[in-house]
Amino acid sequence: MSFFSELKRRHVIRVSGVYAIVGWLLLQVAGTLESAMGLPAWFDGFVLAALLIGFPVVAIVAWAFELTPEGVKRTAAVDPEDSASARTGLLDKFLIVALLLFTAAVVVPPFLPDKGEPGASSEGSTATAMPGESAVPASVDTSIAVLAFDDMSPEGTEEYFADGVAEEILNLLAKTEGLKVAARTSSFAFKGSSDSIGEIGRKLQVAHVLEGSVRRAGDTIRVTAQLIDSNSGYHLWSETYDRKLENIFSIQDEIAANIQAALKSTILGDDVEPAAIERHRSHNIDAYNAYLMGKELLARRTPEDVRGAIEQFERAIAIEPEYALSHAWAARAWMLLEDQTLENLDKATADVEILPLLDAANALAPDNAEVLAITGLHQRLRFRYEQALQSLNRAIALNPNFAEAYVWRAASHERKGDYQAMLADRERAYQLDPVSIETARSLVWAYGNYQRYEDAEAIVETMEALYPWHRPVVGMRLSLLYVQGRMADYASVVESALTRFEGDEELEQSREFALVRLGLLERVAESESPAVQRSAAIVAGDAVREREVLDTVASTDWEMHWQYRHGTPDGLAAAVENYITQQEQQGRPWAESCDTTHALFFREVGRTESFDSIMKQCRQEYEPGIAAGYVCDCQWLNLVQYTVLNGDFDLAIERLEEWLDKGYSSNLLESNEVLSLLSEYPDYERLMKKNQANVARQREIYLAQS
Repeated sequence: MSFFSELKRRHVIRVSGVYAIVGWLLLQVAGTLESAMGLPAWFDGFVLAALLIGFPVVAIVAWAFELTPEGVKRTAAVDPEDSASARTGLLDKFLIVALLLFTAAVVVPPFLPDKGEPGASSEGSTATAMPGESAVPASVDTSIAVLAFDDMSPEGTEEYFADGVAEEILNLLAKTEGLKVAARTSSFAFKGSSDSIGEIGRKLQVAHVLEGSVRRAGDTIRVTAQLIDSNSGYHLWSETYDRKLENIFSIQDEIAANIQAALKSTILGDDVEPAAIERHRSHNIDAYNAYLMGKELLARRTPEDVRGAIEQFERAIAIEPEYALSHAWAARAWMLLEDQTLENLDKATADVEILPLLDAANALAPDNAEVLAITGLHQRLRFRYEQALQSLNRAIALNPNFAEAYVWRAASHERKGDYQAMLADRERAYQLDPVSIETARSLVWAYGNYQRYEDAEAIVETMEALYPWHRPVVGMRLSLLYVQGRMADYASVVESALTRFEGDEELEQSREFALVRLGLLERVAESESPAVQRSAAIVAGDAVREREVLDTVASTDWEMHWQYRHGTPDGLAAAVENYITQQEQQGRPWAESCDTTHALFFREVGRTESFDSIMKQCRQEYEPGIAAGYVCDCQWLNLVQYTVLNGDFDLAIERLEEWLDKGYSSNLLESNEVLSLLSEYPDYERLMKKNQANVARQREIYLAQS
């Protein structure tokens, strides 16, 4: 008799099959009980160990004994003809097949790609697939997202403490060399989500996910954390901490340090030095909760939420004035209100609030990455570009995973004409924080300038899926349509948005400007916006009406335009002087901005040094931009004007025709002061007619849609 037949006769195969299936079911029950009852993290491991130890015992008993109608007998004493195995051969075959299927179900799945991950490869770079969602290559093994920890307390009152534990861990890991850490905005966006770990890993482009929970009972708190491979779903490490609730911040520090040590042994390697625990941190739970609430509100980017964030930061400062980050992020919130899509707050007014906050933050934590980065942003917004770059470089050196710092530094690179560095920073920011509106909007703008419209579209669609009809995301969509010159679609989207955001003044003005660009002047006749009224008057060629509007608004810029086209040389000279005086009072570097129309005005009144300064700035922006392919079609007209002022009329005509051949148009082209210098050129009239044909085409599309 063969050994296999003897195994069948002695029921070893049958008993082993039943044992494996029952054991697997017991493991599932153990895992469920551990989570539901808050049992120690080692409970399911203990059950598995017991089952493994028990298996050889069960197999030996099955080999040595057989259950007969007369009771348990030694197998050697049972006649083979009387053995039950002679009557259960079919059952044994069924169990063998079941065992093979069970083994395949357990062993094979980890080697298959995740659901929704066709063609997953172990090679490649995350950067090439960044705008969409794809699996993280196996080679990218030091990337991680720290999810918001679940509040498992019976009363459900520890959410912000749970968030605080996760944020402290995230902040510590973000400063760890060699570790790519997804930003808080993106990681915490999955709070309460039903997405699987694999799906979260794909969306955040990370190979590992750290999740956990917090449970408070009386004066005891239990924190559970587990590190998971997002591709396979395997748990790489887990730990449970039971502590007395005496100093919650020391508990956070202890857990963060232990997790960092665990990461060092699992994915980082022994050569990596752990980051130091942050010295400048909150020590008051109420202040810290207010700070976290402020950060959450700030991420939404609406005027109401930004104001709400300021209130929370001020509350945190009142409770704990020594916490630097509350001061720094309050300053950041005030800077946001300067955005014209929010409150368009005057810089001087904003600085009354911002400067004391930044002074306090820098005094409390001069070497904190977030404080340095927000200080650098303020320096850039106040045109101190070199100082800004120095501050932001220091911030990124301290925390290479601070996504927003890359966004802010990118603008400084763009200003210097270093477009490769600018794009690298914006892509890095989006990789770190793909759910953030700010990082997404920044990269959409860069891709638009590079005319990578498909990549920009992929990001906008992702944000629209994450935040349906969220006001800042609507603005992102409109920005992309504008960059592409799709004025008809732009007007249609604005009108759809106004049905949801009724009374939104910025959207209403955008709609009216679009109608002017489309030549539908009768539809803006009742506009209350002086800017729209002025544009309509210019398109209509009504200098009297333009003057009437100008007399109601104190705009030195508009005055220069009107004086150049309809006024006198003395009037233009006076307007230029008034403009320069106003700019200097506001601290604006007016001679260092690439405004070609202003350059023309300055040249006209004999300010050749100012003209040369502006043209130098344009040269620094456009020449590297052309070489790098970084001049969007929406800015191409400015390039044409720069070319005219350079005296290269042939090239200017060529570039203008190239722009028009792509379908772009402007209903204000005929009144453009710089392009009017081409009016004697043979092709000028033909190009103006082509422009009007393009305007008419967009108008037809819009009317058909509406």
